[in-house]
Amino acid sequence: MKKILLIVAITCITLSRAQAQAGALDTSFDPGAGIDGVAYAMVIANDGKIIIGGNFTSYDGVARKNIARINTDGSLDTTFDPGTGTDEGVYAVAVQSDGKILIGGYINTYDGTDVPSIARLNTDGSLDTSFDAGTGPTLNSSISEMRIQPDGKIVVVGGFGFFDGIERNSVARLNADGSVDTSFDPGMGGDNLSGVVELQPDGKIVVGGYFSYFAGVMSGSIARLNSDGTLDESFVPGEGATGGDTNPTSVRVKEDGKILLTGNFSLYQGEPVGYFVQINADGSLDESFDNGSGANDYVYEALPQADGKIIITGDFTAVEGASRNHIARMNADGSVDETFNPEGPDGGVYFAAMQTDGKIVITGYFENYNGTPRYGIARILNETPTNIVPDKEAGDLGIYPNPCNDIATIDLSHSAFNYTGSNIIIRDINGKTILQQNITSTLFPLNVASLSKGIYSLSVESKDQCVVRRLVVE
Repeated sequence: MKKILLIVAITCITLSRAQAQAGALDTSFDPGAGIDGVAYAMVIANDGKIIIGGNFTSYDGVARKNIARINTDGSLDTTFDPGTGTDEGVYAVAVQSDGKILIGGYINTYDGTDVPSIARLNTDGSLDTSFDAGTGPTLNSSISEMRIQPDGKIVVVGGFGFFDGIERNSVARLNADGSVDTSFDPGMGGDNLSGVVELQPDGKIVVGGYFSYFAGVMSGSIARLNSDGTLDESFVPGEGATGGDTNPTSVRVKEDGKILLTGNFSLYQGEPVGYFVQINADGSLDESFDNGSGANDYVYEALPQADGKIIITGDFTAVEGASRNHIARMNADGSVDETFNPEGPDGGVYFAAMQTDGKIVITGYFENYNGTPRYGIARILNETPTNIVPDKEAGDLGIYPNPCNDIATIDLSHSAFNYTGSNIIIRDINGKTILQQNITSTLFPLNVASLSKGIYSLSVESKDQCVVRRLVVE
């Protein structure tokens, strides 16, 4: 369903200036000396601050061992002090609704205290000792990625066979206090490690990894689980991703239910895909997405935009034969977007995340972006996606109270917008749909009590109109 943004005088989201700058370096984000190693994990919190984890010892010349928090202007947030940090690399980072931070990796200590590959930090960087994961993951004892569910439970994946003494092959779910959620049971799990994970809005969980079978069923490098951990048999990837070392590096679920998978693989279900692929909701190859020869080297990340375009990052220097240094943008049909063609970074890009204003933060092994020094982290200008909220409230669509913590009234009584058959859609800072309801009146009560504290975009959308506002949940 094509969505067209309704432009009105006081809330206009102008795209022309941003389009001219797409791919340019955002010089207002200045990391100084940046990262002296590499960040493998990154998350943007609701307040816009950026948490990075990886293998490094300092940020902008200040000691920060493998974990740091960065202000919106690129400077180090010195109010977050991890002390001596972690003894080993941090490969997974997630932020709770209360601002506390979860980290995972091969870590054994945090600021001198023993931790079992996973830890939770208070907002000031100190260790949260109320989080107890017991013995944590055992065998290979690694956590490679994690996601926090809306109910506060934590899905973790990695190279483990047990979690706190309970058999959990490569994927487990923890309660908010760190204990294993025994209501989530993946059975035999994967026959090899899981490296990436993503949550669907319906509660299902997509995992990717080195495995060929999951729960005894052929599921080449990708599987989807029901909310209780059992294999979702309606998702049938078969042999899935093959070629190369078939190591998935990211999995992203788009709003239309299709799935983006990246990694070191050349085939999906026997068809050439070139390091990244779009998969239908049933696990089959999406043949409407034609990326030709794909990339010429590893793709680490595929970041879907609200307009259907996709940012990809990695070690590549060409996509579909077109020169693209480590970052490119694809059209919704899989072709290269010719309007996004920066000089780019001079080294590989491991991770990308999109801010609420559409700007893209990247991390990786690079020292320059478009010829300007940027050590391991940079922010890039980009079009403002249509799901991003404007700076001002408009008179033709009211939300009150705003901020709100229970019932927000959506007032369309003064608007020319035809609400009949329209929906209210709330999205988080990454553009993911959190809540959707059909509008039944011009003064529509919307229950937001289930939402975590933070800033969301609230859009009123029909087949040919879309008006977007900011919603603050406190």
